[in-house]
Amino acid sequence: IVAARIRHPHVIEVIGAGELPRERPDAPSERYLVLEFLPGPSLRSLLGSAGGMLPLPRALHIVLQICDAIGEAHELGIVHRDLKPGNVMLVRRGDDPHFVKLLDFGLSRQSGAQAGFETRAGSVLGTARYLSPGGARGDPVGPPADVYSIATMLFECLAGRTPFDAESAVALLVRRTQDTAMDVRSTPSGAHVPEALAALLASSLARDVSRRPPDARELGRKLFAAATASGLAPGELLPRS
Repeated sequence: IVAARIRHPHVIEVIGAGELPRERPDAPSERYLVLEFLPGPSLRSLLGSAGGMLPLPRALHIVLQICDAIGEAHELGIVHRDLKPGNVMLVRRGDDPHFVKLLDFGLSRQSGAQAGFETRAGSVLGTARYLSPGGARGDPVGPPADVYSIATMLFECLAGRTPFDAESAVALLVRRTQDTAMDVRSTPSGAHVPEALAALLASSLARDVSRRPPDARELGRKLFAAATASGLAPGELLPRS
């Protein structure tokens, strides 16, 4: 159980696991997980109720928490591979109504003696709209693939759309492997994004893996630095309790 290895306040807690008794000896085994109860909406639901976009401070407040949690996973040799708004739950903690809890590490892989951070080549995993170019090709992917997915979510929170669009999942994946992501400031809703943040988003969405921050924790550091340099107050960005 990959999620059980990650002890972090922004990752859903695995309380227990087991196997149900078999009704007969030849029946297939059925395993179960007992997970923390999260009484809150997903980021997908929040975007829906907010008209598809969030104010810049709120979007960064949420995404910085995602960076911290996935950064912890990356330090443990775990790549999530299916980061998307539906897997980000928002619960109230103290006076913070947008305290992040990450779900669904079902597609995650742990590093091993042979595998390192890489995932199996030839498998297109994750949700098409948030999948990295390498993931879209079915290449082995590492932490920069999660960086790409986080950047895509932040782009959507600010612009009200993801960097690529197409009429089918296949066409969307092809565009991602061939085209350059648009500048978030070229969208009507993203025109207000500060230049430093827009530049960081562009590098994090680059097809060239070497242009992206190497892992989620470094992305978080760069996002925080760009945000504060652009005039946002640290208190608007960090989790509150």
